[in-house]
Amino acid sequence: MHSKFTAYRAGLTKHSLLTDNNGVRASFSYNEKGSRNREKPSIVFVHGLSSNKETWIPIIKNIPSDYHCITVDLPGHGETVGFNEDRYSIDTFVEKLKFFFDLMDLTEPLCIIGASMGGAIVCMFAIKYPEYVSMICLLAPIANEASETDLIRQLRNGQYNALLPR
Repeated sequence: MHSKFTAYRAGLTKHSLLTDNNGVRASFSYNEKGSRNREKPSIVFVHGLSSNKETWIPIIKNIPSDYHCITVDLPGHGETVGFNEDRYSIDTFVEKLKFFFDLMDLTEPLCIIGASMGGAIVCMFAIKYPEYVSMICLLAPIANEASETDLIRQLRNGQYNALLPR
């Protein structure tokens, strides 16, 4: 967990965005660095499962201050509250991310970066809402279906010893 001081040193300012979620008071918690610049896309960072917006502090501290950066706590994570869904899914997170962007008036094409589950969310978001996206970066995204290569099949079937050279 990163301290407030670490976030401050990275140039981040913490914010809460109050809203109404189907009749329930809700709040998105997010960190922001820099200000919007129409010449450069805003960079939005989306964390993975059981993580939060502070995950990105070590990365953001190295981004020049003339870039606008946002890290947001997804519903059910960190300090974002009031989005008590019965079940969270990638599609639910995609819609809540769009809701956040609309509330923030972040409708110009964005650079969106996601890690792990955040990568899957970013990928699905880009497919569903391409008008919001200038580029995406996926870091170890989860996949909907397992991919099994020939090497994995050989290892599983005992046909290949990965420890011995061939």
